[in-house]
Amino acid sequence: MAAWVKDARARGYEKVILVGWSGGGSLSLFYQAESEAPSITATPAGDAVDLTQAGLEPADGVIFIAAHLSRAETLIEWLDPSVTDELDPDGREMAFDIYDSACPHQPPYTDEFVRRFRAAQIARNRKITEWCQERRPTRRSERRSSSAALCAKLGDLRRCPSGRAGAPSPFLSSPSISRTGSRMRCCHRCSPPL
Repeated sequence: MAAWVKDARARGYEKVILVGWSGGGSLSLFYQAESEAPSITATPAGDAVDLTQAGLEPADGVIFIAAHLSRAETLIEWLDPSVTDELDPDGREMAFDIYDSACPHQPPYTDEFVRRFRAAQIARNRKITEWCQERRPTRRSERRSSSAALCAKLGDLRRCPSGRAGAPSPFLSSPSISRTGSRMRCCHRCSPPL
């Protein structure tokens, strides 16, 4: 983004506006925040990336189109809390398995169920994060050599046989919570219908 902002100014544009669509919304805002008050000196993995010395030029404005709050928040909302073992996605907690018609909770979902569902999504996210942090190599060379082994152990989530990598949250399929007119018992991709 810095190169594009700089290029637009060099070409003589009076105003430079960042437009962030979907996940680009939070990324555009991140860029703007760091250009106005830089504070980041390392990536979450610990790699040195000193944005305080990068000289990022701020844009004159930011527009968001269908932007979500953050990828982290969106991905937590899409986690299927019924999965009890990351290495066995078919092992599930029936109380949260909204894909299964035998789940005791069916739409429209109660506020209490949604609270418990959300708490279980956050708990699964923290469990995954803890697992990753325990295994995170500390040096760049260790990260490179361990990547292949980690991928082999976890497998490719896109080929997950149970399709548990992107569960819809209850609000996507409950008219009592979301009055968007979305189809009942359907994930965000609506394929296959639930």
